Amino acid sequence: MRLLERLEAIQARGGAVTDADLQALARDTGTPLYHLEGLRSFYPVFREAPGPVHRVQVCRDAVCRLAGAEPAVAALEAAFAGRDDVALERVSCLGLCDCAPAASLDEAPGALPAPERLSAWLDGGERPPAATAAGGPLPTDPYAGRHEHYATAARWQDADPEAVIRALDEAGLQGLGGAAFPTARKWAFTRAAQGAPRTVICNADESEPGTFKDRLILEAAPHLVIEGMVMGARVIGAGHGI
Repeated sequence: MRLLERLEAIQARGGAVTDADLQALARDTGTPLYHLEGLRSFYPVFREAPGPVHRVQVCRDAVCRLAGAEPAVAALEAAFAGRDDVALERVSCLGLCDCAPAASLDEAPGALPAPERLSAWLDGGERPPAATAAGGPLPTDPYAGRHEHYATAARWQDADPEAVIRALDEAGLQGLGGAAFPTARKWAFTRAAQGAPRTVICNADESEPGTFKDRLILEAAPHLVIEGMVMGARVIGAGHGI
């Protein structure tokens, strides 16, 4: 059993992963104690001491704050006043910018429900739904349906790669990470670089809080990701994509 699974099992039994639990696990597995302490501190799901039965964690980062997370938390604090069966916590980015303000209810992520919905769940009612992919096409999807997918790549397939780069430059397309690097320049640099073979790699790491969008795009519009990779491969002369 992997270490994270062992830690999850320990918390499921005792409500927390205490220092004594870590010491026992270190002895049983031969794992350095500092490594286990690093795992426990890195993942917010793990508690160092038992607490209330339920945990309501609300994202406090930029996108959720702009979507009204703080007033929502204030309303929850008022609704849960006097209850000792629920812990209300503010946490860093939950990776759900598409449904902000986001929350996690006993480790089930989704949009933050209204206080009355949460109170009903805490009193034994139905759990609010977890996060799902957005229904329907994304507003940035230019295609009306499957029958139109990949039309852009088909239209540019036989064009001069330099013409594609000029079109990207005129459109001002930028990367959606923190650097916002111009796409045309990146493709031009790569096309001009020496060496082969060439590979297009789609980076969906999403390690920056407040910029989560790749999961949603891959769930709701994977054809756009593949089409972009196909067009990039055509421009830079790549034969493989990952």
